[in-house]
Amino acid sequence: MNYETRNPRFVFPLETGGGTIHSAGMRATVTVMPKKSVLDPQGVAVRDAMRHQGMPEVSSVRIGKFMEIEVENADEGKLHEICRDLLSNPVIEDYELRVEA
Repeated sequence: MNYETRNPRFVFPLETGGGTIHSAGMRATVTVMPKKSVLDPQGVAVRDAMRHQGMPEVSSVRIGKFMEIEVENADEGKLHEICRDLLSNPVIEDYELRVEA
C-alpha cells in the first residue's frame, strides 16, 4: 500500500478492481464511539481525573476515535463496509460516516 506521508491527515487507500485509489477527490469523516451499553474505562478514568482537577460537575466522558479519509471516486457502500469491518468493532462500537464531495 502507498501511504501519503507528507500530508498530516490520515489517508486510507481503498482497494478496487482497477487498483488502489487515494487522493483528494472526496472527504469522509468517521467517528467511532463505544456503544452506550458498553463500559468505557478510559472515559471513566478521564472523568475522574477531571473531577480531581477541580471540575466536579463533569458527569460523563466517552472516548472515541475520529478519522478523516480522502479518496477519489469512492463508493459510499464500500466506505460503510470498511467502517464496519476495519475501523470499528461492531460488537462494542458504533460509527458515524459523513461524506463530503
